[in-house]
Amino acid sequence: MKYRGLSKNEMSGGGAITYMLTALTALGGSFILALLLTLADESTMIAGLVVGLLIGISVSLKIGMNYLFEGHKLGLYFITIGYHLVSYAIAGLIIGCMQ
Repeated sequence: MKYRGLSKNEMSGGGAITYMLTALTALGGSFILALLLTLADESTMIAGLVVGLLIGISVSLKIGMNYLFEGHKLGLYFITIGYHLVSYAIAGLIIGCMQ
């Protein structure tokens, strides 16, 4: 809230559609991660972690371009990219274990 300059009353969590679309985008990202691991013929936890982190870093850099032009605060950027880095790293570990 602090980084956006909004009060608790001004923030909205979104409706049911927002959460369904968020789940679909997370599944899509995990599918692409699994596809990359399959194409690379790698099926270890370490390979999954490395590929997951590389995707997370790539996404984070692209988000950084938007933040530069939008003028958001640096702390908000780190919160946003932290989510992507952690989620792709964990997804990579899980997919690497399953393959």
